Amino acid sequence: MRLYTSILIRVILLSECLEAIEMKTGARKKSGFSLVEVMIATGILTIGFAFIAGVFPVGIKLVASATETTMAPIVEQEAFAKIRLYGVDDSVLTAWPIDSGTGNPLTLVYGNAATTAAFNLDELDYPSAVVTDDKNYSWSAICRYVGGASGRDVEVTVFVSRKAGAGARPMPVKVGVLFNPLVPALLQIDPAANPRQILTGSTIVDDATGYVYEVVGRGATIDIIELDRDWAGGNGSVWVVPPAAGSSRNPCIGVYWHEPEGF
Repeated sequence: MRLYTSILIRVILLSECLEAIEMKTGARKKSGFSLVEVMIATGILTIGFAFIAGVFPVGIKLVASATETTMAPIVEQEAFAKIRLYGVDDSVLTAWPIDSGTGNPLTLVYGNAATTAAFNLDELDYPSAVVTDDKNYSWSAICRYVGGASGRDVEVTVFVSRKAGAGARPMPVKVGVLFNPLVPALLQIDPAANPRQILTGSTIVDDATGYVYEVVGRGATIDIIELDRDWAGGNGSVWVVPPAAGSSRNPCIGVYWHEPEGF
């Protein structure tokens, strides 16, 4: 705004100088617009166009964000319907792997070890019913076996992401984290991991509890992340959909947790 004001002031000053020159030289006014009037009009138009040009990128970003906010729950509903349809392989349910370090059941990525053999990975794209390569969204999910009364209860968390062209589908990865109880809203990313896998705005899922957190900021160093609330676990791992290689844009647009149910 200061730039636009400065331009307008300069146009007005220049027009006043030209008007003074006309008066001094005795130039006779003719019908039509004078040079002064044309310059003032041009200056106003320039400011207007510059303002409009500055608003367009913001508008495009807001429209894209609104579209993703609308699409994310739609994709998630289709994703969970497919998970219910295909279920979890019985051989996995009867021999769900255990984390040797904690003794807890491992979290499995759906579409990998926690699905039926008949599952087609193209089902992870949205819309899956349309035969085209131009699919803007994909989903992925992690499954935590909790047993329950039926012995088949599985807790499912669905990640909805935007696809980056024809590249690989965004998939959740496990990242080690360290917890200091003196600063419960901060986590340190394990030194062995890439800290750029977790961005400000990323949604992370605790591997041990299934709790979902949002990363709202960075600490004093790049390996420290600030959460939207206090961490309820200890040292362990989190699941996150990392950005594509060479990108700093968070691909995940929605994370949805579902209560355990029998599969």
